[in-house]
Amino acid sequence: MFQSLSETARIEFARLLLVILVFGAIILLRSIVAWVIAKPLERLLRRSGQSSLDDAIRKIVVVPTGYLLLALAIDISARILEVNASGMVFVIHITRTLVIIAIALVIYRLVDVLIVSRRELSTLTGITIDEALLPLCAPEFSFW
Repeated sequence: MFQSLSETARIEFARLLLVILVFGAIILLRSIVAWVIAKPLERLLRRSGQSSLDDAIRKIVVVPTGYLLLALAIDISARILEVNASGMVFVIHITRTLVIIAIALVIYRLVDVLIVSRRELSTLTGITIDEALLPLCAPEFSFW
């Protein structure tokens, strides 16, 4: 079947299959990396008695990891397909944007987890603070 195709068509078909294989491997790698990062942190939190933060850690780690690995897959795929120079510039801009989005998500989600709400502050310290002093802590301002 493939012998009837020209040499260049076979090479392009092989490259396309490699790109599909790369994206499949990245999807598997995403799950593995998220598990490898989250498991030790979950064990550490269980030992310290703060098992309520398990979901927060998963929330912080999984989505940004997906964006980073998607950027990696796009970059590798463009190199496999030997995209022309202007296309490669576009791919580099996309991958850099995805990396910046991943970093911003990590920062935002860390702040979201570490921020103290008015009720938590009152429970932990007994201090009551007016709602006007904590405007960004309200749940209605959560974006993601």
